[in-house]
Amino acid sequence: GTRARGVGGGDGRGRRGAGGGCLAPLDHGQGGSRGRAVDAGGGNLELPMFNGKVMVNMGEGRIWNPDNSPLSVAWKIIAVHYLQSALPLPAQKGWTSYSELPDVRGYLGVYRKRVIDRLCATAGRDRNTFVDASNKLGGERVTEKWGDEGFRYRVFPFLPVGIAWYAGDDELPPGASFLYPDNIGSILCAEDMVVLAESVVGQLTAVMPKGD
Repeated sequence: GTRARGVGGGDGRGRRGAGGGCLAPLDHGQGGSRGRAVDAGGGNLELPMFNGKVMVNMGEGRIWNPDNSPLSVAWKIIAVHYLQSALPLPAQKGWTSYSELPDVRGYLGVYRKRVIDRLCATAGRDRNTFVDASNKLGGERVTEKWGDEGFRYRVFPFLPVGIAWYAGDDELPPGASFLYPDNIGSILCAEDMVVLAESVVGQLTAVMPKGD
């Protein structure tokens, strides 16, 4: 069979300490029957992530890549909080940016520095690099007008994230905007969203072409 691909090794720099120790027990009803994760037996769940998957055992407090490659603490935190979000999730009706969400004012400066500026200095530094990295991460090129390039990434089954990328010119450097499902407030808090976005940047950076 095909070896399961390891994900989540990118440099997600989340500082939040929650989720690093023993994980809270997961309600059995939040398993594969809801499409959020697949029961792999032995108390383990398979959680699809980008174009791979991670394994989760909530009872033992463990999250790992099937190939035992490193999985960042940031991704472990996001995976746990995603799995523990209340069901049923509200239906997604559209997309929203981080600045449009409630209770994020205190995070906007941090968000720009740790997410947008970092993306535009690495995987979003030019069109070809952004497109190549997005394709390698399993991103879906959107047909809607999302900047000069737009990709949607299936982070988890019910948690897509989009990036609208804008080409720079002689006066302005490249820019970008992350887009989230408008029900994301039912899944992650404002601080988690910073960790999520910078972890996506870390994934893109990890797969971007190296060298000029």
